[in-house]
Amino acid sequence: MEAIEAARAPQLDVLERVAVVLDRAALLDLLARGTNGSALPKGVRLPRWGHVRARVGDGAGSGVHVDAAAAIAAAEAAGVVGAGLQVCMVKPRVAAGAPGAHAISLVPASGPAGATARSSLSSLGVPPPAIVQECVLHSGVLHKVYCIGDATLHVRKGSLLNAAVRAIGKPLTFDSQIKAAPDSGAIERVGSSITSMTELCAIDVSHAEPSALPADEAKLRASADALRRALGLTLFGFDVLVEDGTGDHVVVDVNYWPSFSGADIGDEEMAKLFRRALIGAHMNRVE
Repeated sequence: MEAIEAARAPQLDVLERVAVVLDRAALLDLLARGTNGSALPKGVRLPRWGHVRARVGDGAGSGVHVDAAAAIAAAEAAGVVGAGLQVCMVKPRVAAGAPGAHAISLVPASGPAGATARSSLSSLGVPPPAIVQECVLHSGVLHKVYCIGDATLHVRKGSLLNAAVRAIGKPLTFDSQIKAAPDSGAIERVGSSITSMTELCAIDVSHAEPSALPADEAKLRASADALRRALGLTLFGFDVLVEDGTGDHVVVDVNYWPSFSGADIGDEEMAKLFRRALIGAHMNRVE
């Protein structure tokens, strides 16, 4: 940081602000406060979440780890699971730059699978510290929003299928950056036990379930503006799920310097947006 300042190099974003995005708990706390005009617009919310207490192994175990029993206890304490969907999602608190940062575990909290999970003390494979987050049913469509300066790009991608999530037969941990091939029968097999990642995801929106609700473009743009004010960043992305039934737009993740994959924009136009964003960020600091 000091070297950058000393060299007076053009700086797109302040590193301290980037660091907030790398800590999922700190990020959710910041966004929940909604200060300085950064409150999310009506109809847009954050997921319910809580901290998961890590467990120390007995010497024969896996050392310090997060297990299903601890995840379910944290989910119930935070109101993440309730009368509706009885599946919770466990994520590392560190969102990038560390081993296992992109690991996600889906943990059943009710029924026979939940009873087994409640007594499981084995590691989920999600590195501590970790958070537990509600699993939002969204019919297999993820809305990725990319922010470059004042420009906003929206891409629809395949995601977790409702029927597959409801039928999870045991805790499942996967890498969120790896896209698995879809299983064409996953939607029909609501009553069966889903035990692999290939049965969970729609590989693209053409494989989404018919119940998928469209995203409101105005809400996405307003959310992007609110996050710009809250984070003070020039270049970032965030993920939105449109909840089945309620239509709530749920901001489930924020990341710095996203891949921009799927953006319907040419290289030349993308370069112009980056150039304008860099100049704008530099001029704001000069002022």
